Amino acid sequence: MLKKTVRLRYSDKRSIQTTITIITVLCVVFCLIPLFMTILNSAKSNYEIRTSIFAFPKKINTANYVTAFDAIGGNILSSVLVAVVGGFLRMAFAAVVAYIFAQKEFMGKEFFFYLYLVMMFVPSMLGTSVLYAFMYKINLIDSYWGMWLPYIAGGQAGAIFLFRTFFRQQPKSVIEAAKLDGANDAHIFLLIVVPLAVPIIIYGFIQGFSSYYNDYLWPSLVIKSQEKITLMVMLIRKSSIYESNDWGVVYAMYLISSIPLIVTSGISLKFFSSGGFASGMKL
Repeated sequence: MLKKTVRLRYSDKRSIQTTITIITVLCVVFCLIPLFMTILNSAKSNYEIRTSIFAFPKKINTANYVTAFDAIGGNILSSVLVAVVGGFLRMAFAAVVAYIFAQKEFMGKEFFFYLYLVMMFVPSMLGTSVLYAFMYKINLIDSYWGMWLPYIAGGQAGAIFLFRTFFRQQPKSVIEAAKLDGANDAHIFLLIVVPLAVPIIIYGFIQGFSSYYNDYLWPSLVIKSQEKITLMVMLIRKSSIYESNDWGVVYAMYLISSIPLIVTSGISLKFFSSGGFASGMKL
């Protein structure tokens, strides 16, 4: 039997496209309103903000940005260091383990993989007290390694699941041909698997970077030194100081602190918009 093809009239297509466009525009507008209000109020004096948070500033108050950067500039660098190293190590370890689960055969392979996945369902808050006591005993309190090691271990399950799914979709014929040519696992992983998976690996790094950059609880417990305090901890402290007299400075701090996340998000969007991510998923 021939299937009947349903064709929409031009007027119906136009109404559907108009509805989709309106919904998309509204979603974008509502997403951008907080950013727009932050930019707007970061350039105002305290009096102008008290008068109206929606009005445009009569004059851009650059002193807000200077004060904000002086307050949290060093903490931004500390958070970027923690997030970059933590995100990279998490990505590297997860990629290696995911390659083993995807391409190697060994006893208990599925059992250990699902054991990893079980960790995704355990709330991290349950182990915070035990983890803090362990870090204290091995003298990693008030050190970057006291943050990096839990970050690497805690973020493995989700990253391994993501990378393993991606690696299993890569053409096995290419890997088998490399083995016939004498390539070992290190060569296959570094020269074949990783280049084919660059978009998803970068996505995993950006995901870890954003999570560690925005983390507040663990750094507030581990870090004691003033020069090592991460951004979110200092941002809460400084906001409580400036919010009564200098709201513009608070808005400026929020705006400046978002710059690393905007940059990393822009890098990840490059792969989504260019089709590299989608083409990799089709392998």
